[in-house]
Amino acid sequence: MSSFQKPESALKRADELIEVGKHKDALDTLKAAIENRRFKNMWTQTSEQIMLRHLMLCVELKKMRTAREGLHQYRQTCQGVNIASLEHVVQQFRKAAEEKVCEAQKQSEAKQLADMEDLDEMEAPQTILLRAIQGADTRQQSQDKDIHSVYRFLWDTYKVILDVLKSNPLLEDVYHDTARRSFEFCRVNGRPQEFKRLCETLRKNWQDLSKRTFGPDTANRVTKTLNPNHPDTINRMLETRCKQLQIATELNLWREAYITADEVKELMSKNSKPKLHLRSLYYDYLADFHEE
Repeated sequence: MSSFQKPESALKRADELIEVGKHKDALDTLKAAIENRRFKNMWTQTSEQIMLRHLMLCVELKKMRTAREGLHQYRQTCQGVNIASLEHVVQQFRKAAEEKVCEAQKQSEAKQLADMEDLDEMEAPQTILLRAIQGADTRQQSQDKDIHSVYRFLWDTYKVILDVLKSNPLLEDVYHDTARRSFEFCRVNGRPQEFKRLCETLRKNWQDLSKRTFGPDTANRVTKTLNPNHPDTINRMLETRCKQLQIATELNLWREAYITADEVKELMSKNSKPKLHLRSLYYDYLADFHEE
């Protein structure tokens, strides 16, 4: 678009385009509205509607880069005005990506995800070359490719959400819920390599927070940055690390499990009253390590 449209007009125009099947044009319309300075500097209920429609189209068209840029921009828009809107938008985005995977599972007889290519890597050059030599994809090859792209989009969705929310004290629960869903995704689909990289990402996010200086009693919701010394934050991280420990052992990633067990031990040393079920779970897995 060459000129600025009011948010309401942009949303109406996008809906009109969606009705006639021009989804890419609708996404371009919403993207232009989101990138406009006026949108960035003022939150309204229409802003949320635009963002939701924008992300639903990104899911449908598998436009992860566009979704990522939009979410980072919306975080800035919501940060000091309506953080609950960012939470709602993130949860709806995640839900839509998960539903796409469920649809793909029901409609396809494609091979198991455990047999598919790395979800963090672009399509292998040799695969592209082979397909070019062979000509058009077979029906099964095309189906497998479509299934892989849906799973990859969901995997990228989890990673983007973790990145957007990694230091927000008001959205800790959504961050940790997303991390645990990511662990379960790896367990169910047999993705040990992606799981290891996910653990590294979560570890780095925590280490980056720990480099900052906070008092142990600083209230999370008073500060604008997550406080890794706050008891509530430690408890949430303990829950996530224990889930990580569980999945690591189920995937037979014993090196990752040892590292995670050390992290759990360190977190418990910072928390005088960890939840009893977490302590019990920790010692159960220590027994598993001894047996190994």
